[in-house]
Amino acid sequence: METGEQHWCVDLTELTDDGEQHLIADVTVAPDGTAYAVDELTPTVFAVEPDGRASVFLRSDLLEGTLDIPDFLDDVGMAAVDWVEGNQLIIAMADGSLVRVPVDSPDEAQPVELSEPLAPPTAGMLPLEDGSITAVSSGLLSGEPA
Repeated sequence: METGEQHWCVDLTELTDDGEQHLIADVTVAPDGTAYAVDELTPTVFAVEPDGRASVFLRSDLLEGTLDIPDFLDDVGMAAVDWVEGNQLIIAMADGSLVRVPVDSPDEAQPVELSEPLAPPTAGMLPLEDGSITAVSSGLLSGEPA
C-alpha cells in the first residue's frame, strides 16, 4: 500500500468458468489480509488470500440479484461488502437488504433484520465504531443525486 507496487493480479473469471457475465461491485479486506470481493451479477463472493490465491468463498441463492435498474442492468445483487468485528462480512444487496456472513462458516449466511430497507440501489456502506452502519444509495432508480 505504501509504494503502490503491484505484486500480483487475479483473474476471478477463471474460478467460475460459467459463461455468465461478472461484475465486481466492491472489495473489503479482513485484518488477516484476505480480500473479499462481491459479484453484482451472480450470487458469488470471492476470497483472495494475501499471497494472491483466489477461491469462491460463497455462492448462495440468498445473494441472488433481484433489482432491475432500467436501461442499465437487470438482476443486480450484491452492491457492497465490509468486514466487521466478530469475523463477519456484511453484504449490502442492491435492493436495500443486508446479509451477514460468518467468515468461519459462510454457509450460515443470514439476512439481517432491518426496521426498514436501505434506499435502493445501495452503492456503499461503512461500519461505524458503535456497531451501526452508514450507507449511501446511488440514486440510479430515483434519478436524484445520492
